[in-house]
Amino acid sequence: MFTPDYSHLTGLLQHLNDDELKELLNSEEKLKAIVSDLKQVHDIEAEREMLFAGNKSISEYNLSKKPIIEDYKRQLDETRNIAIELKDSLLEKKKKIVLKQTNTSSKN
Repeated sequence: MFTPDYSHLTGLLQHLNDDELKELLNSEEKLKAIVSDLKQVHDIEAEREMLFAGNKSISEYNLSKKPIIEDYKRQLDETRNIAIELKDSLLEKKKKIVLKQTNTSSKN
């Protein structure tokens, strides 16, 4: 978790006289300029950029794997269809065997 360090900011503000502090208080642009120059802000922005770069790299890697995954998915679907056909064929053959056994035993 981020813990703010106000020492740099207080050091900057301690050197200002009353008129400069009032001017700073009334000028949002000057206040934003001081805040944006803080080391903490620069560190956060640098970390943000590193996180974005890392995220982009991971996203590109994941997207590069998409064709392989799609091919595996297609192969899995084909294998599943073959398994279903084999199961149906096996059940049909089992019915025929049971029917022949029933017919043979009823003739005896």
